[in-house]
Amino acid sequence: MLAAIENLPEELDDQVDQVYINFPWGSLLKGVVLVDAIAWKNIKKITKPGAFIDLVFGYNIACDRKEVERLGLPQVLDEAYVKNIMLPKIFEYGFACLKLEALSVCDLKNYPTSWAKTLSFGYKRLYFCLQLQKV
Repeated sequence: MLAAIENLPEELDDQVDQVYINFPWGSLLKGVVLVDAIAWKNIKKITKPGAFIDLVFGYNIACDRKEVERLGLPQVLDEAYVKNIMLPKIFEYGFACLKLEALSVCDLKNYPTSWAKTLSFGYKRLYFCLQLQKV
């Protein structure tokens, strides 16, 4: 089933044990990084108690400037932003952080998607891996 995060079908409500968000872009990246209410309420709505959310995301202002500006994303996406801005807001939506780690180029090369491997050879971007659990 394909759907935008802003408009998930009701059939998914309380049905999901695991959500993978790998290398989001556009409105999904905006929803994740800015901890948009609609995005996170919808993630909460579709997940069962105890569900896991695995999120791998990042960008580089030097090579992604137009998209960052278009989406109104922070100029700097670093560990401090994730810990001090994103996570407190994510906690408010009922998710606990089980893991936060920065991914290296080597991690990207070994990540199980072809897109991750492609990104590992492009511009240097800082990517983060967050594992969350619905409480």
